[in-house]
Amino acid sequence: MKFRASVCACVAVASLSFACATDPQVAKRKYFESGNQYFQNKKYAEATVQYNNALRQDPKFGEARLKLAEAYKALGNIRLAFPEFVRAADLLPDNDEAQLKAGNLLIQGGLFAEAKARARNVLKHDPKNVDALVLLGNSLAGMKDTEEGIGVLARAVQIDPELAGVHANLGVLQLAQGETGLAEQAFLKAVSVAPTSVQAQMNLGNFYKATRRYPDAEKTLLRALELEPRNLKVCDALASLYVAWGRPNLSEPYFKSMVEIANDEKSRLALTGYYVSVNRFPDALKTLKELAADKKSYATASVGIAMLEYAMGDRARAHQLIDEVLKREPRNAGALTVKARLLLAERKPAEALEQVKAAVMVDPRSAEAQLTLARVQMAMRDVETARKAFNDTLKLDPHSLAAQLELSELHRNRNEIDTAIQFAEQAVTDNPRNLAARLTLVRALMVRDQDHSRAEKELQTILARQPNSPRAHGVLGQLLLSRNDLTPAQRSFERELALDPQSAEAITGLVAIDLSHKKTAEARTKVDAFLARHPNQPEVLILAAKVYKEANQPPAKVEALLNRALAADPANPATYALLAQLYVSQKRLVEAKAQFSHIVKLEPRSVAAITMMGLLCYVSGDLDEAQQWWEKALQIDSYAAAAANDLAWLYAEGRGSLEVALLLAQTAKSKYPNLPEVNDTLGWVYYRKDLVGQAILFLQQSLDMEPRNPVYHYHLGMAYARKGDDAKARRLLEAALKIDPKFAYAASAKKTLGSLVY
Repeated sequence: MKFRASVCACVAVASLSFACATDPQVAKRKYFESGNQYFQNKKYAEATVQYNNALRQDPKFGEARLKLAEAYKALGNIRLAFPEFVRAADLLPDNDEAQLKAGNLLIQGGLFAEAKARARNVLKHDPKNVDALVLLGNSLAGMKDTEEGIGVLARAVQIDPELAGVHANLGVLQLAQGETGLAEQAFLKAVSVAPTSVQAQMNLGNFYKATRRYPDAEKTLLRALELEPRNLKVCDALASLYVAWGRPNLSEPYFKSMVEIANDEKSRLALTGYYVSVNRFPDALKTLKELAADKKSYATASVGIAMLEYAMGDRARAHQLIDEVLKREPRNAGALTVKARLLLAERKPAEALEQVKAAVMVDPRSAEAQLTLARVQMAMRDVETARKAFNDTLKLDPHSLAAQLELSELHRNRNEIDTAIQFAEQAVTDNPRNLAARLTLVRALMVRDQDHSRAEKELQTILARQPNSPRAHGVLGQLLLSRNDLTPAQRSFERELALDPQSAEAITGLVAIDLSHKKTAEARTKVDAFLARHPNQPEVLILAAKVYKEANQPPAKVEALLNRALAADPANPATYALLAQLYVSQKRLVEAKAQFSHIVKLEPRSVAAITMMGLLCYVSGDLDEAQQWWEKALQIDSYAAAAANDLAWLYAEGRGSLEVALLLAQTAKSKYPNLPEVNDTLGWVYYRKDLVGQAILFLQQSLDMEPRNPVYHYHLGMAYARKGDDAKARRLLEAALKIDPKFAYAASAKKTLGSLVY
């Protein structure tokens, strides 16, 4: 009988299984209930399996989609949770929970219009739903309609004034509007409504941090820690507070607490980042090695160790570690990306391209891989492909500061100023207190005269917040110098030098002001004193050579300074131009050629010697050989800015493609954005391409930096003549001939003057 009973039981189970298999509606419910049971027991991975089984039976099973999304979220996999929440909301249009969860994730992804639509769906049938009002308010703020967003959140406060979270959201928007007083009231109200809420204390503390009231922030966050001593977010907030406050030594205990509480990869990497920021590399290595002992974290930790080893100068060890990771995990996108970055740093863009393309193929949604791809393409002078990769980075990570800033610089170098400003403004919006973002915006605004007043306002904003930023004082000095406001410019440069005694920019500005006042002795004293403290700064060595030449010092001293500059920075076009001028003035071309030819024989891959050979051939009139030398230099090093600049000039003069000339000139511009030689070449290429408006902007920059250069007057005059602005063209061409009646293009200047109508 027992045997018969067992058989009967098996038959019953089989019948049930068969029924499930033949009836998808029954099957999906069974799988769904099983998933719910796993979910209640916090077995989220098993729950996802059952929910997916239910969805195979019925892909439009909205409840299963919603629970699957929640299970993925519980596992920390937001990438998979996000689309499931959105699909669930689409399938359950009347389910407020689904709409709100999808909407809040859409907010996190920067999809504000879509989030707004979800909020409106709920509010249509429940206009007093506070959560929906908060979602709508945040969506409007994300769409730059902050004032309307504040109004919506104020309505939510009226409906339920006892919800601390609503007050906090209102405070965030008011802070974004610059209404710090109202924002503080909102954050304080949230604390008074929920005095034991850790989140309310944290919101207030973060407000104080954002407004640089660091002691108040410290007091508030420590109160939050008293309420919940092992709260990970509070420890993180305190750690970042002390870093922002400039007291990083106080943040270490909180980074360590995060490791103790979470004991995960993220917290250990945060501790590593802290050690790196304070130059405690041995401690950072120790932390990463402990992390690498865990199989799950081996790859991430090993890549981090490799980057540290590289930063500490052990390139071979860094490559070895990355190669070991890739041997174990050939499709590790992070390791492939870092391998590409190391190769790019070593000026091996072709090899870097191979690695980063593999990374993108493995993980097309990796923003870091796309960013590295963009940088590699820039190194290979494929500006258009680089631009696309930067934009792809922003599609994956809309708030990527690096992509925003590099796109702004890219468009500024292409003289697409409106677009450059747009990307810089977005960076500032996302990172309002980031110095690099604001200075990038200022540099874009400084290109056009009509934007100078706004640039100055931006600089004043920066200096109000960061009065001890040497870079901000230096940029302000440059702006004032361009307007010939010499006294305030001098004060700015002096302040920059006091804050940063190694600033080449500050000493260059101060020397320029001395030379404009014909104070050659004072200028020489300044550069000599600077070089005594910092003997190997290439920009100042070049500056010293110019000052010595102006002061009629012996040519041997000028040459010695330029040779030191060449050794310190073999790529700078200015050094080569000055050396060539020196050799021509001394009639030493034959001797110089023999000297550099001998260097090339001893060091066949010496880009500096090869570039110099090209320049000596050029000034000797042998353009074919000059072109061959410069092309050879770029074959060895595609970053060779001096060779790129000179070759661009040759191509612009009819010896090559104007498109290639433009790419070469942009390569030099990306490395030396403020050199007059580089701006002149780029401007002249635009002139040859008949893009006169863009030509004038760059040619004017060169003339502003060297107002006594006849060639720069001539080039700008020719551009105005082509534009049809005869009066400006005449003034510039006459000025060129007045400075030097026999300069190289004197005949062409006279011919053009004769053709001008007025």
